[in-house]
Amino acid sequence: MSAHIIGICDSFDAMTTKRPYNQKRLKSMHEAMLELKTMSYKYNYKIVEALEEVVREIKGDQRYFISQYREGN
Repeated sequence: MSAHIIGICDSFDAMTTKRPYNQKRLKSMHEAMLELKTMSYKYNYKIVEALEEVVREIKGDQRYFISQYREGN
């Protein structure tokens, strides 16, 4: 379980922060969360939702994320 948490957090960080090997346009936090949610075959959806809650708490902006998004909707 802890490896899943670390993997999701690292993926989110890789999408939203500049890294030496990634010179592409960075994703916004919203875009990164949406991408993690749509990759349910790779990431545990419950852990992604928990990350979203933590980020939402830190950001303090409830409108920042699509809260009811589910794959296929």
